[in-house]
Amino acid sequence: MDNIKLLQLAVKQYGYNPEDLVVEKELQSNTWHGDLHLKIHLKEKSFSARFISHKRYESNVFVKLTDEVLTEQIKYCNYLRESGIPFMKHRSTVYNEPFTLVNDGEKEWRFILFEWIEGE
Repeated sequence: MDNIKLLQLAVKQYGYNPEDLVVEKELQSNTWHGDLHLKIHLKEKSFSARFISHKRYESNVFVKLTDEVLTEQIKYCNYLRESGIPFMKHRSTVYNEPFTLVNDGEKEWRFILFEWIEGE
């Protein structure tokens, strides 16, 4: 399944119309953890869209990014914003889940969405 179809499946879970999807660019391509990270637009709003695999590394040297760890990382991102530190705003799914699962036929991805902010 191509990235556009994968994104269209994912953004539905956030209440967005897949027809409104525009991909601006892929971010951090060829990473060692294999995540797919894109800057996208939906209804003239910009987002950071990230697909995170359950098996991210060939070696077991790194800690596994479980659903629980990912949820804690999202809570920390929210804490940063609430503390006045500029950080992208996390978006929950229409079911108030921190991320959604998307299957491309070969593997299952966890998809997480943040509102884009400019800066470094």
